[in-house]
Amino acid sequence: LAGAMAGFSTRTKNEGLMFLTSVFAVRLAITAVTKERTGGASQWLFFPLGLLPMLVTVSYLKLWLAPFEDPLLTQGWQAIAKLGDLSRYLQVWQAFQWEPGSFRNWVVPLALAFYALLMGKSAESKERQAVGTAAGALLLVLIGYFLVYVVTPWDLDWYVKTSQARLLMQLWPSIVFVFFVIVRAPDEAAGMTRQQSFPGFGRS
Repeated sequence: LAGAMAGFSTRTKNEGLMFLTSVFAVRLAITAVTKERTGGASQWLFFPLGLLPMLVTVSYLKLWLAPFEDPLLTQGWQAIAKLGDLSRYLQVWQAFQWEPGSFRNWVVPLALAFYALLMGKSAESKERQAVGTAAGALLLVLIGYFLVYVVTPWDLDWYVKTSQARLLMQLWPSIVFVFFVIVRAPDEAAGMTRQQSFPGFGRS
């Protein structure tokens, strides 16, 4: 199921392919660092199987049905030169900092930060690697977006202003989900047990 959902994301233009690559890279790194044994073989078997049907259709679309040459991928040395231009990094960073689409007033991020300080981190650790995969993949995608802006062949100011809000909105639901998995729930912060939170839970 996780592989199938990741496969569906590849239909979200090229950003979906970046997301899929990020999930693979982060999960592989976490598995290697933690030397995970439980479910290690099965996850690398079943995830690609779930991914395969959608990956086949996307490959057919990109390679045969509607092939195209992306100017972003055909710049060659020009892209390398842009990676060495610090002014482009600064321009993209300022855009991310002061023009983050619908979040430009920073009310929502500040409210979430205050909630995290108030509630604290969740004590649950059994899903730590899964949460790490999700958070790491989102971070890697954001870094990818940043670097794509740096090397873009189009006017940088125009490109950022016309695409940034859409890109961030694609990640926002996942960011919120991971945030509330990491941060304690109000009943957990108050020291309540599951039975206290849900009095009828577990009764026959």
